[in-house]
Amino acid sequence: RVSCALAEVEAAQKLAGMGINTPKMIAWGEVAGGILEKRSFAAIEEIREGQSLERSLPGFFNEPATVENMVLRSKFIKQLALFIKKFHDTGCRHRDLYLCHIFRVPDGRFYLIDLARVFKPVLFSEMYRIKDVTQLHYSAPAKIFSKTDRLRFLRAYLGREKLNAGDKIFARKINSKAMRMAMHDAKHGRAVPFEA
Repeated sequence: RVSCALAEVEAAQKLAGMGINTPKMIAWGEVAGGILEKRSFAAIEEIREGQSLERSLPGFFNEPATVENMVLRSKFIKQLALFIKKFHDTGCRHRDLYLCHIFRVPDGRFYLIDLARVFKPVLFSEMYRIKDVTQLHYSAPAKIFSKTDRLRFLRAYLGREKLNAGDKIFARKINSKAMRMAMHDAKHGRAVPFEA
C-alpha cells in the first residue's frame, strides 16, 4: 500500500512525463501505522495565476453573447475536451474529475490537480472513463454551460463532427449516471450543478 501523498506524487510525475500539465511537487511525507498510513502530506508549487474552472471561467462566459464571445467560448470548450481526451488517451482515469480539479492559466493551458486517486485500470477502463466524463458534465452549471456547449464538448472529446450510434450510447450512459448522482444529492439536500 502507498500513502495518499505518495500516490499523488507518483501520479503527478507520471502524467507530467506523458505531457499532461500537473502541479510541480515540492515535498511530501508520511507517517505509517502498521500497514496503513496515519497521515501524509504533499506540498505543491502554486500554479501561477491559475484558477479552478469551478471558481473562475473566462469573461466571455458571462459577457453578452456576441459573435466574438461565442467563438471564444467554442474554442475554450474544444480545448478543454482535447485536454481531457489527451489525459484519457494515456490510459489513466482520475476518479474525481470535477471542474474544481481542473485549473486554467491565462495563456489557456489546463492543469489537472488532486491526483491521489489517478490510476490506470486493467479492468473496467471504460466504466471509469464514463465516470470521469460524467463528473465533469455533472459539475458544469446549467446556467453557464448550455446543451449546445455540452454537445460541442462531446464531439471534440470523441473526435467527431457528427455522433454515431456508439457515441450516442456513450452520451446516454453519462446522462443516466448524472441523473443518479443528482437524485442522490437532492435526497441529501445538496445542490445539483448541472441542473442549476
